[in-house]
Amino acid sequence: MDVLDIRLHIACYLYNKDLASCVRLSRSWHASLVPTLYRTFNFCHVAYDPDLCNTLVRKYGQHIRYCTLDLLADIDTAAAHVTALESLKLENLPSIGTRPPALHRSPEIWQSILRLAHSNPRLQRIIFARRCWAPTREFLEQIATQCPSLKELEFYYQVFNEQSTLGLFRALTRIENVSFLGTATKGTIIPAQVTDPDSLEISSADNYDFSRLKSFSMSWPYRPEVWVTPQWIRSLSSIERFDFETLDQVRWIRTQDVVECIQAGCWPQLKSLHLRLDEAPDSVMANLLGSISGSLERLSFTNHTFESVEPLRILIDRHAHSLTELSLFLTNVPSRANQLMMVSLPNLVNLRLGALEARDILDAEQGEWACLRLQSLWILICRLDGEIATGARVYAKLARLMRLKELSLGPRTQAMALNATKPFLSVRLHAGLGQLSALRMLETFVFIGMGYDIGEAEVVWMVEHWRRLRWIHGPLGYSRETQTLTEILVRNGVRADKSY
Repeated sequence: MDVLDIRLHIACYLYNKDLASCVRLSRSWHASLVPTLYRTFNFCHVAYDPDLCNTLVRKYGQHIRYCTLDLLADIDTAAAHVTALESLKLENLPSIGTRPPALHRSPEIWQSILRLAHSNPRLQRIIFARRCWAPTREFLEQIATQCPSLKELEFYYQVFNEQSTLGLFRALTRIENVSFLGTATKGTIIPAQVTDPDSLEISSADNYDFSRLKSFSMSWPYRPEVWVTPQWIRSLSSIERFDFETLDQVRWIRTQDVVECIQAGCWPQLKSLHLRLDEAPDSVMANLLGSISGSLERLSFTNHTFESVEPLRILIDRHAHSLTELSLFLTNVPSRANQLMMVSLPNLVNLRLGALEARDILDAEQGEWACLRLQSLWILICRLDGEIATGARVYAKLARLMRLKELSLGPRTQAMALNATKPFLSVRLHAGLGQLSALRMLETFVFIGMGYDIGEAEVVWMVEHWRRLRWIHGPLGYSRETQTLTEILVRNGVRADKSY
């Protein structure tokens, strides 16, 4: 490894403030670290000083790869000097002047963004943030046809009308990944159909070829029937990732529709699946998991109660060696089924479960944990017998997961806290926390819930043994201790989030 490689390796672990200090050390450090320092650039952070913003963009624009751009910022300056952009995020901060709707919906704004896209042939991803108006039909059509490298579009709380929906349909025929969060549709639109003004005919999503789409994600939509119909989901012949999460009141897609689609062989390349299941019976779940023909790598279910272990046994039998991510966090799973997965899925990297009883962790009949490659674990360990010895034995088991970078203990929701059987695993040193000194890769530690708090002894121990720790989420002692404990963490480069 030469000096440049060492510097770039160090740069990966530094915040921008520290990088800026390193850049000032010498011309050599400046030349090697400036590309990393300006790899990500947020116009909104320097928009209060337009001269400084323009100077930085002119001088370092060729290094910018990931850019956040306010719609009122100097888009033309970015288009002239930013030439290697890979990801563009568009947002509109209320602190930057006024926001007249006519300005943000005007064709000039979108034409300026198109010019920026054209000057960056490597652009792969565009994000329309929460405060950004929905793009026009013309923009969506042109951005998809004129940006050869574009693969991904993300929409956050945009409201589409008939014409922008039509542009969206056409854009989705040319990209690989699309994500919607809180998307809404305005007006009286026939389900999955809009009127094409060019032909004055009804244009349906079913009329377009979406075979290029590899990833589709829609969370908490309003009126998603404009896109998601049983016929439409069958048309996603190349889909590898399908995520659909609805609000409690919305039921636009049935689990049975997905099961029938998979059973019909419509998604032969499926590798990742996330669904809100609600009242789907175990028999439907067993059919769903048994019908996936490919090698499933990621599986996530929410709002479901498994009455039996059978669906999960099918999951293990068919996908034990391909699964790397599994989330049943907001799903009620029999405790012993949770333990069965811990000893049967050897290649898991990320795992989120609900409540796991201490007896199932310590029960020798269940066998040793196989998921020793875990880097992220969310779990609630409960039903301890009240003895410190039990907690220490549980921590000894957790200490075997030496690759962990993220560990979350405790009930993340009120429902989990109510459903799990107390007492929960304590996060104090006297309960065995000290056995986790083997987790030298740990970067994030989360402990939320009643009875979860740490004192000065735990904080000092963490910064001493978890040298890579950067984030703590949970209560820090009593109110009079919080400031002292926070200062200890900040001095050691650890951020504390107490908003639990």
